[in-house]
Amino acid sequence: MMSEEIVEEKSKLDMIVEALSNAKAPVIVFFAMFCILSILLYVGALSPQDFKELVLADGIVSAILKLVKE
Repeated sequence: MMSEEIVEEKSKLDMIVEALSNAKAPVIVFFAMFCILSILLYVGALSPQDFKELVLADGIVSAILKLVKE
């Protein structure tokens, strides 16, 4: 008797969540947030000072996430 293998298809969201859960997640999170903040700066929703503060805070949070995972 042959056993049946269950093939599970992953949605794009599942693949993104899986990618974020690996060891390099803080880098991915920082890059995504940096891109979003850059767009907000470009359209004028953020001042340059706010952008600088948010990027620094994002970097600190990403570093903490990396340390916690280790």
